[in-house]
Amino acid sequence: MTRITDTQKKSRSHHSLNPNRPNVNNDSSLRTKGTIKRLQMYRSSKARRNKDGKIIKPAAFQSHVECGTRARIEPSRTWFANSKVISQSKLQNFEAQIDSVKNDPYKVLMKKTELPVTLLRESAKRKRNHILDTEPFETVFGKKSQRKRPHILKSSLNDLIASVESAQSTYDPSKDGDLEVEDDGTKIAPREIIFGAGQSKRIWNELYKVIDSSDVVVQVMDARNPLGTRCPAIESYMKKEKSHKHMIFVLNKVDLVPTWVTQKWVAMLSAEAPTIAFHASVKHPFGKGALINLFRQFSKLHGMSKQISIGFIGYPNVGKSSVINTLRAKKVCNVAPIAGETKVWQYITLMKKIYLIDCPGIVVSSEDSDEDKVLNGAVRVELVADPYCYIPAILTRIKQEYLERTYKIRGWKDANEFLEKLAQKSGKLLKGGEPDLNTVSKSVLNDWQRGKLPYFVPPPGCTSLKPEPELKFDVQQDLSEIVPVFDEFADENKEEDSSTKTTATTTTNKLQSESETKESSDAEHKEVEDSCEKNSDKEITEDDLEKSTLKEGENETSNNTAEDLTSPQKSIDTSDTKIESNNTNTEKDLQTTPSASSPKSPSKNKMTKGKKMKKVKSSSGLFIVK
Repeated sequence: MTRITDTQKKSRSHHSLNPNRPNVNNDSSLRTKGTIKRLQMYRSSKARRNKDGKIIKPAAFQSHVECGTRARIEPSRTWFANSKVISQSKLQNFEAQIDSVKNDPYKVLMKKTELPVTLLRESAKRKRNHILDTEPFETVFGKKSQRKRPHILKSSLNDLIASVESAQSTYDPSKDGDLEVEDDGTKIAPREIIFGAGQSKRIWNELYKVIDSSDVVVQVMDARNPLGTRCPAIESYMKKEKSHKHMIFVLNKVDLVPTWVTQKWVAMLSAEAPTIAFHASVKHPFGKGALINLFRQFSKLHGMSKQISIGFIGYPNVGKSSVINTLRAKKVCNVAPIAGETKVWQYITLMKKIYLIDCPGIVVSSEDSDEDKVLNGAVRVELVADPYCYIPAILTRIKQEYLERTYKIRGWKDANEFLEKLAQKSGKLLKGGEPDLNTVSKSVLNDWQRGKLPYFVPPPGCTSLKPEPELKFDVQQDLSEIVPVFDEFADENKEEDSSTKTTATTTTNKLQSESETKESSDAEHKEVEDSCEKNSDKEITEDDLEKSTLKEGENETSNNTAEDLTSPQKSIDTSDTKIESNNTNTEKDLQTTPSASSPKSPSKNKMTKGKKMKKVKSSSGLFIVK
């Protein structure tokens, strides 16, 4: 008896919806099994109806109830019970904890509660005026009304006069858009298109794409004028709409200002967000290690995600692309000392779990005048129609002695005389020997924007150096390592070093305090600890120290710029604690290695006499002897 297999039961029809139809001519245009199943799914997804519209056969995933029947809800109490309940004590405890750390930029909410507290924390759009609580209705209207005059904010005439005088002192007519000026016959020319740079709809779209794609937003500011290159509108937008994202500040171009100015700005801005002093340079950077360390901390905070994205935003020409190139130690973004070099956003890989996003520069503040935009670097100098109009503002912001040293000219009374002397000095003349004021003005503006003129905006209230507030951030930098570009600012740093210095409670200080107790090798240990200012990527063992005594004539290898990381005061740090334990082990090695009393180390004693020892810091955070 023969057995019928499944293949013999299959239909042999030539219908287009038959997946087993024979292919006689090896036609490649026949429907595949996947296409046939999809078409059959389309046919079965609709219910069949008669001519009256009633369902005869329901769809494959449709439950059909015959006409005339009534559906009932199951009589269960769980339909009407509370899903989640919170007690008043838990709610008050939760609100107290949130309010205590809500405005602290150094604390991060790691896990949100599952309790329904979001509806309770919604603030009203308009605050209610409790008028009846201050004045009852009967005392205002009716026969018993007692109010004889309207209430004003000031209780006396002297208070009102004082408030008016203070308002007049802060009033700026140039920024008053509602001020009506008498018509003197002059017509205001239309505004130049270049002063709208960084404010187009395309730039705003690029900005919002970067903010939406970033877990951490880095706002880059110019250390010469941080408040002028700051974007408070974006900060308020992120606090209101993107409160789950983190923001940090980066003060770029710190080599163009004195160290005490950088110290003041960092101390002031650190109260609002973590602030890093930075010098963008591929070969000689400053702040690179501290910034990467901060990125790693944020990466560990977002441990559930595979990677984090960090967006760089800010004013045009503040150095966003240069910071990214410095972090990558090579050119990955196009950079130029002019505004508008970055046209669209760019995605860059820093490491396996950290990605960087470059954003075009944006001008947010509408109160900035055309003069502020030119001097802040938001406008290209070659596009300015009348560049000589902005020279008087430059002369008022820079000391005359600095200009004399830079351009080697002396004795001018106004901007025109300054430009004429500079044109004669540089040979930029027109026909007949007349000075070319337009070309000279553009060269001065270019020097201003490119950092060739010593200039900075002092922090508010810095007439005398005051002790800065305690920095809560766990990465505190040694600002004494910054080498100013201008000799004038280097002289200021030397003068201020006697009154104030940036101190950091690091492992280096612990090494100094322990080594001072050693009476046997005070001189050698002090030299070791005083020279702990440079990094080294290669670890040196004791055998290397012994071999180095035979090669005293060889040149020492150059080290990278030093950056000291302090112990956390209030920390968002989730990094490992292996560095601290390794440092303690290294302290013991430093105490025993150069000891002169040890009888089994003659080669080490010989090396300490013939050659100074240096303690350097490797990239892994360990202190080693060289």
